[in-house]
Amino acid sequence: MSQLERQLDAVWDEARKKKVMRIESMNRDVTKKVDVELNKMHAAVSDSVDTTRGLVNQKLDRIHELEAKLASSTEVWRAHAAQAARDLEVQQQGLKGLVTATVQRCAQRRADMEERQRTRTRDAERAIRDILQRFHTE
Repeated sequence: MSQLERQLDAVWDEARKKKVMRIESMNRDVTKKVDVELNKMHAAVSDSVDTTRGLVNQKLDRIHELEAKLASSTEVWRAHAAQAARDLEVQQQGLKGLVTATVQRCAQRRADMEERQRTRTRDAERAIRDILQRFHTE
């Protein structure tokens, strides 16, 4: 190989090395810029996620509070309903007693009135017989 070819090879090698170094330098610069932008995006997304997580946690806390209130209200309602059912049962028993007593009083009054009617009928028949006997004897 001649001197000129060697010089050309050396120049080409040097040019290739400079090109490779320039490309590597540009790659490092681009990588740094991308890293900076990715870090910014990551920070923004993290802030957004943290804010959203806080809001979601607040909503979940509110839902848990409402659930507890609903459970408590349901228990109170059940207790009131059970008490109302017991009260109705007591009232029904009381009404049943009143109806039974009324039926018994009505039956007794009817029996008394029937007896009174029989007594009056006997008394009336006796009085009529007495009058008829006096009328026939006179």
